[in-house]
Order: sequence, then C-alpha cells, then structure tokens
Amino acid sequence: MRNIISGNNNSGISLDGSGGNIIQGNLIGTDAPGTAALGNTIYGIYIGGNSTNNLVGGTEPDRGNIISGGHIRGILISGTTASNNRVLGNYIGTDISGTMPLGNEDGIRIADAPNNIIGGTETGEGNVISGNDVFGIVISNSGATGNQVLGNKIGTDLSGTVALGNGTTGIFVGSSASGNIIGGTTTGAGNLISSNGLRGIQVSSGASNNQILGNFIGTDVTGTVDLGNGADGIMIHNAPDNIIGGTASGARNLISGNDDNRVSVLVDGATGNQIIGNYIGTDITGASVLGNLKGVQIWSALNNTVSGNIIHYNTSYGVIIDNSVAENNTLTQNSITDNGEGHLDRGILLRNSANIDISAPAITDVTANQVVGTSTAPDSSTIEIFQDTGDQGNIYISVRRLYRAMPSHSPALHPPVQPAGI
Repeated sequence: MRNIISGNNNSGISLDGSGGNIIQGNLIGTDAPGTAALGNTIYGIYIGGNSTNNLVGGTEPDRGNIISGGHIRGILISGTTASNNRVLGNYIGTDISGTMPLGNEDGIRIADAPNNIIGGTETGEGNVISGNDVFGIVISNSGATGNQVLGNKIGTDLSGTVALGNGTTGIFVGSSASGNIIGGTTTGAGNLISSNGLRGIQVSSGASNNQILGNFIGTDVTGTVDLGNGADGIMIHNAPDNIIGGTASGARNLISGNDDNRVSVLVDGATGNQIIGNYIGTDITGASVLGNLKGVQIWSALNNTVSGNIIHYNTSYGVIIDNSVAENNTLTQNSITDNGEGHLDRGILLRNSANIDISAPAITDVTANQVVGTSTAPDSSTIEIFQDTGDQGNIYISVRRLYRAMPSHSPALHPPVQPAGI
C-alpha cells in the first residue's frame, strides 16, 4: 500500500534536523491512482537543518516515490548541514507510469547543501526527473559542494526514448556552487539529459571546479537518436575552471542532436574551462551523423581549452571563437571535419578579432615527409598538422613549433590520435 501525501498547506514531508530516515513508496502530490495533480503548497519533501543520511526512494519495485503535482520544489535539500542524503529510484515531475508530465516548478533543488547523491550507478537507482515546469535539478550557493548526480533520466520518459522535457534547463549549477559532479566515469554513472526546453546543463554565476562526465546530452538512451535540447547542450556562463569530459576511460560526453537553435557547448564570459575528449555532433559510435547547429562556441571568454574532441557533422562551424575579448583559448588535437551544410569546409571560425585574429597557416606544398607553409603567427607558436580531404582537420598527425628562421617544417608522421573513449 502506498501513502498518499497530497493537498497539504505546506510541505508533504518535512525533515528538519532529522537523520537516518527512509521515505519510500509514497504518492506525494498526486491523487490515489497517481495520474492527476493534488500538490502540496510548497515542497513535496523538505530536508533541512542538520538532516543527514536520509534515503528518499529505493531500487526495489514500489520503493520509489512519485513526487509530482505542482510543488514549488519536488524535493528541497537546504543548508550547509543537510548532507549525505540520497535520492534514488523516484519519479519526479511525472505520473505513476513515468511517461506523462505532472510537473513541479523545479524537480530537485540543492541549496547550500554538500555531499548529497541524486541517483546512482546500480540498476534502479536513477531517478526520472522530467516534465517539471522550470528546472529538473538546481545546485546552488557556495555551500553546495561535493554533490553527485548519477544515472538519471532528465528530460525523457522512463524508457529514455521519448521526449518529456523540463521547461527550461535539465541541470542548473550556479551561485558559486563548486566541486559537484554530473555523471562519472564508471558504468551507469552517466545521465541522459535531453529534450529540455532550453539547455541540457547550465553552469553559471561563479560556479567553479564542477565536472560533467560520461553523459548523453541531446540523444536518446541508445546514443543514436536525436532528442535534442531546445538550445545549448551545455552552457558555461561566467563560471571558471569547470571540466567537460576528460582523458580517463568513461569521461567522454556525447553532446549531439542539439540542432534547433544553438550550440553543443557554449562558453560565455568564462575562463579556465576544459572541454576534453567528447563526441560533439556524432552518435555514440563517433561515426554517424547526429549534429548540433554549432559544435563549440567560445564567446568573450579567456584561457579555455578544447582538446581531443571529435567535432563532426554540425550544421554550422565546428568551433567558433568570437569577440576580441576571447583570447588565449587553446584548440588542440581535435578531430574537426564534415561541419557545415552539405559538409562544407567550416572547421574553425575566428570572428571579431578573437584569439588576436591568428588564422591557420597556409600550406604551400606537401610531400611524403614534409609540409611547407606560411603563417602570420608569432614565434614559438604551436602548429598542428592534420590529414583531411577538405579545409578542416580530421586526423591529427603531428605538432611543430614555429620559428621564423625555419618557415618549412618536416615533421615525423605519427599514427592518428583520437580522443580517449568509453
């Protein structure tokens, strides 16, 4: 039997300074069949004060809660001493079937609270967080550190194949939240973040040192079908030193299908961010078309690194760096090809004096073991050599330093370098 905890003039369940509780198998904010809204006025579940080590949901049949029906927050975990709580196996924003919207304003909000886990890597631990009016998950304020979001479906139905988006953004990390991890490198840690109204993930307002690892963003659960977010796959806005992807096995994100309006990854006014080893514009195999409008765009941003990514099949350019403020951004060892309508040669675009307007070298001659060209770049600049049929860069071959006294370069040819895989 399920409890029906609905229609109350405050929160459905409130834990304030309480630890070690288990909340399982309830209908919170719905009618008895779990198909119609009967929301509590404020929160579905509130966890605050010195509330630690509480469990919301479970992995066995009927242990998960339905937390839906119009709450301001489905779940709020609030305060610097609300820590080590777990939320797993729940439907948050859907009906009891996990296939129809019955949204809250936000699904889950973690405010100033550290070291909580949303979802998990084992079968049944992931939540379905979909159909909410605004955000799926919000992690905010400086006390929100060390939280993990693992193995959830955010913006799709239970099957992971049908769109059931949250109204704006799947996951929002902001207001100086730091050191949080979305996804992971182990099996089952990645989230499916697709079909949300605006962005899959947004990191903003001073949020730093957060990691986004091993997720599918803009595809279905198989990584082969377009379920794009309405705008950007990932947006980093005025937020420094975050990492998207990595070189470790399993760190790669698949960021594709975000083709309606904007960009796979947008870095706006942010410094020190790293975009490493992702598939951007392909399916999970890295070989089939599942493009975004643009691959990566860096706007008015300094000292960011885009490295070791496969950036293929995007409708516009593979990489755009825009605005004169955008300097010292490093692009290295990416495979960038088949971007542009009809796979025109639209690899990298520097616009409005970005990166000091240093354009690619002009190749004047190629032999079996020598590449000759000219460049306007300053001495000691790094020149990377790629193999491709057009004016992009599919296969990385080698790297050399530019010296004015040595305008011709004769690199030793190396095997192609591809991003680290999962």
